[in-house]
Amino acid sequence: MAAPASHGEAVRPCNRGHENQEGRAVNQDRAPGPAHDAYEGVISMYLVQELVSERSRSRMHEAEQQRHSRRVRTLRRARRMEHRAERRMIAAWRRAAELRDAVELAEH
Repeated sequence: MAAPASHGEAVRPCNRGHENQEGRAVNQDRAPGPAHDAYEGVISMYLVQELVSERSRSRMHEAEQQRHSRRVRTLRRARRMEHRAERRMIAAWRRAAELRDAVELAEH
């Protein structure tokens, strides 16, 4: 950290090892400077946004899969109920036919 400024001196940020006293980069390859830092910040924000978007897409996909599996489960349950109802109806028809036959025999 820079030493506290006396009255009239501007406070300068600490030297990060890649700037000279005037604030210029000593080695352009090593320290691109504030413009590069801003660019890195934009890239960083872009990457964060991309991660958030990917997580959102992932959650939406997961929700769709859950909805699909619930739909499939509901359809299977409805089919089972339908099959049971058909079996009961067939059994009722058979029983009704047996009773009709018994009544007809009794009348004759």
